[in-house]
Amino acid sequence: MRQPDHAARIDRNTIAAEAGVSTATVSRVFNNPDSVSHERRQRVLAAAHRLGYAPNKFASALARKTTGRLLWLDGRKLSAHDPDNAAFYASLYTDALESALEVIAATTFHLEIGAPHAGSISPEEYDGILVFDIDNIQQAVKLAGSGVPLVCGHHVAHFPRGECFAVDNTAGGRLLAEHLAGLGHRRIAWVTGKTAEISSHRDRQNGIAGIFPDSQLQIIDGQLGPAGGAAAARQLLPEILAGKITAIIAVNDLTAFGLVQELRHRGVAIPAQVSVAACDNLPILQLLPMRLTTLDLQLPVLYRAAAERLLQIPAQPGLVQDSLRLFPPVLIPGDSTAVPAKCPRPAT
Repeated sequence: MRQPDHAARIDRNTIAAEAGVSTATVSRVFNNPDSVSHERRQRVLAAAHRLGYAPNKFASALARKTTGRLLWLDGRKLSAHDPDNAAFYASLYTDALESALEVIAATTFHLEIGAPHAGSISPEEYDGILVFDIDNIQQAVKLAGSGVPLVCGHHVAHFPRGECFAVDNTAGGRLLAEHLAGLGHRRIAWVTGKTAEISSHRDRQNGIAGIFPDSQLQIIDGQLGPAGGAAAARQLLPEILAGKITAIIAVNDLTAFGLVQELRHRGVAIPAQVSVAACDNLPILQLLPMRLTTLDLQLPVLYRAAAERLLQIPAQPGLVQDSLRLFPPVLIPGDSTAVPAKCPRPAT
């Protein structure tokens, strides 16, 4: 092992140069080794060994009289409200977590994956808590009461406590409705579920209702997921065939998936007879025979900003910052929406 004359000056930049990787990769090796491939991890560890580097990831944290630990807490909303389909949303969780890790890996903090219920953790053991997809206000209030810096995402626009980084679901619903109205649709259906329990569903509906009033909007509040989408398709079929409903917005991609499959099974042409749009931009959409028009929630952007903010909040017992920052979704146009039949194309 090489013993440099100035070993004390060796830092992660030095190791990164020796190993031929980025400084962020070096930080991940020491803080979150499972997030780095085996080959890169071994390359970094070998470089650190050659340079005589002995990491102490808590050293600078202890110097600041902190624990050096941050907590990633999964709110488990989907497991509670749609357990049969929760696994399909893994990409949203992974994208959000990776974005937070990219920020935290460049620091001396260690991000731990926590238990789903606030009662099973001790907030004071951490320097900050970042909560993914929480919709339990009581849980957030309890965490905020600890005085530990708290950031909540992403369907938290109505939360009274903590720093909330939220998807602007009202804007998302409005964006989809404006897209269909711009194509010339005048009467549409909104296929949703568990509206009373899930705030994001209510917000999307409010955004749609701002463009399509009651006389132009049929609401089906039923089961979520593919089975719910298929049931809604059967219910709407007579009105679609009669030309009374020319477009459908589903509350999420999984519900739209079942809806599209059932409509095609019934011989309905999409978008020639009815346009279909949804929310979430999930990988499962690649299995459909057309590109579904959908919303991307921009969760990597949201959780990157949330992690950056968590690192900035000073730990002051009894003082928790209360604020809200909204992130608008992005419309991803596809082949599933078009000008309705017998409707002149809108002037450009």
